[in-house]
Amino acid sequence: MPWIAGAAASAGLALIGGLLAAFVLNGSLPLALVSWLLAGPVAIALLGQFVKGDERQRARAFYDGSWARPATVGVGILAILGVTASAYVIANWVATR
Repeated sequence: MPWIAGAAASAGLALIGGLLAAFVLNGSLPLALVSWLLAGPVAIALLGQFVKGDERQRARAFYDGSWARPATVGVGILAILGVTASAYVIANWVATR
């Protein structure tokens, strides 16, 4: 079940990026950009890989993935929150410089 690891990795990166932006940055632009990349494009790319693997699993005769759709939505929400937090830090940095 390596396709499950895609959801976990995506959620982890989105969460790390959001938490990094929200609590650790203190106005650091390079860290804000890294957290934006982790929570945004990287997490969404991994989420895409998970969805692709999930669709393959759905095509099989036996599928036990009723949790996959809520997990996809949850990871998407985490990614949006992470991107929002890091974008706020970036905008705050730009506004104060």
